[in-house]
Amino acid sequence: MGSQIQDIVALTESNVYVSDGVIHVEVVHVDRFGNMITNIPGIRLMLSNSVLTIGGFEIYKISTSYASDDSLIAIIGSHGFLEISTPGGNASAKLGSGNGTQISIVPQAN
Repeated sequence: MGSQIQDIVALTESNVYVSDGVIHVEVVHVDRFGNMITNIPGIRLMLSNSVLTIGGFEIYKISTSYASDDSLIAIIGSHGFLEISTPGGNASAKLGSGNGTQISIVPQAN
């Protein structure tokens, strides 16, 4: 089935906290494509009325595909965690960010 994996990365919800209604998460892994994987399962997110802020960028929705005209997207990756991605590019390099980068999810008024 392939070569044996030596560098298993277990993603946890450590360091996810809420302060004044803002959810704070962090990047826990950057994959070989430059996608930044966070420590919050996508099932816990409801970004339809929220703004995700990272490195001065704001993201207003979760994309359903890596194919997008947006320069930076939020997407639920194959392991079920929120990822920050740059379609056709490297989000980590674009933001100059990596492991430990903080992300804020701010609820917006309807």
